[in-house]
Order: sequence, then C-alpha cells, then structure tokens
Amino acid sequence: GDGRVVLFRPEMHARRLAKGAERFLMPAVPERLFVAACKAVVERNAEFVPDAGSDGKGMPNALYLRPVYFGSGAALGVHPSSHYSFAVYASPVGSYYKASSSSASSGSAAASTPGLRLLVQHEHLRAAPGMCGAVKTAGNYAPTFLARRLATSLDCDDVLFLDRAAAAAGGGAAGEGSEDPDAARPEECSAANFFAVLDGTLHTAALARGTVLAGITRDSVLRWAAGAVSRGDLSGVCEGNLTWGELKAAAAAGRRGGGAVEAFCSGTG
Repeated sequence: GDGRVVLFRPEMHARRLAKGAERFLMPAVPERLFVAACKAVVERNAEFVPDAGSDGKGMPNALYLRPVYFGSGAALGVHPSSHYSFAVYASPVGSYYKASSSSASSGSAAASTPGLRLLVQHEHLRAAPGMCGAVKTAGNYAPTFLARRLATSLDCDDVLFLDRAAAAAGGGAAGEGSEDPDAARPEECSAANFFAVLDGTLHTAALARGTVLAGITRDSVLRWAAGAVSRGDLSGVCEGNLTWGELKAAAAAGRRGGGAVEAFCSGTG
C-alpha cells in the first residue's frame, strides 16, 4: 500500500535453485547474482507491476518471475552439459486457477460451489521416491499433462496426486499386489502444494520422501501456522500423516454437520 515493489523471499528461491542444480551436476548460480538478476528484471519492467489492491478477477495481480537455468553444448550423450545459461523473465499474471470451470458450466451440480475442484488421482504418479520430484525442474510437469487433461474433461481445475507407496503398504494384509486406496497420502497438485485443516490441525505432505516440491509459499504457510499454534488459532501442524481415507471421512462428516474441513493450495514458487 506504500507504493513500493518488493520481491518475495528471493534468497530462498536462490538456495532452492542451487540445491536443484546440485542434483543435476550443474554449477550453482551465486545467490548474489540470482537476487541481482531478479531485481534488475523487475526494475526494467516496473511499468508491468500491477497496482496494489487488484482483485485478480481476470486481471493481473502480480508480476511473476521465472528463473530459467539450462545446459547446452556441442556434444551428444548422457552426461552433464558443457555450457550453462541462466535467465529471468517476467510476466504480469492473475490467479493461477481461473474462475473455476464448474462455476461456468450451466447445469453443473457444483456450479454454486466456490473454490477449486480437484480430481483425486489413484493411477498416475507425479513423482516417485529416489527421483527428482523435489527439484523444481521442467521434467516434473510433463508427467502431469495426461492427468490434468482428464481432470479438465471432468470439469475439475486440477489433479491431487497421491502417495501410491502408502496405498501399497496399506493393502499388504489383503495379499501381494493389492492396494488400499484409502491408505494413500495426498501429496500435491500438478503445480501446487496441498493443505487441509482437520479438527484445527493443518496437514500437508512431508518433504522427507523427496517426492514433494519445497515450495517457498509452502514454507511461508508453515511459518504462519507455527505462529497460529502459539496464539491458539490452530491446534497443531502435521506433515505427512494424513491419509486419503481420513480426509474423505472428515469431509463426509463435515457435510453431515460434523465440522468443516478446509483445504487449499499454494503455488510451489
């Protein structure tokens, strides 16, 4: 409200890029260079920063920065690149999720329901343990395309991917190869971290398995939540223990008047 233009935690974004570069044997972009590049692109595009107070309803409400770091070189083969390029581009953006597709569909039973509609995905995976799910890399988005197209065809806004390993472990008692879908744990959407509040406790997926992006906004939400716990506004914060069965049961109980269940997404930026 004071007319200043501020960057959202650029140092933490720089550290995450450096950690991702390490995973792919790329030299780290120095933090000072990263932050200076972000500041420079904002200064040169200040005219495109939306006015404070924009509601985002079809209009930009932020200047989005996208750092890009890629390898190149005159050689073929499976090995690290010989040359690397770092760039930052900017674009005015509105809400990532536009007005919910359901609200625009006449005759839809969900048309009067605000918020997002997520398709819970029991078949496709966004990432698997031991791979690069925790790295903010372009290759992690391509596996979501097919599932997102299915979600769109069913009038949903995005996909909620689950931890299938937990489902397999939960189905062990039923015999080899069986799965218990309700034992699966919600992980994240195609481009957003997922949160739910049940009985005053904030739940989100844990980072330990390496299949969830460490969103900077996610970290900010958890920092806020820690303060909310100390003030008594939340009863607790839990990372990684919520199952799809528990979330589904809590939502059903809420519809019967047993207490509301809140769920929301935060961008992985």
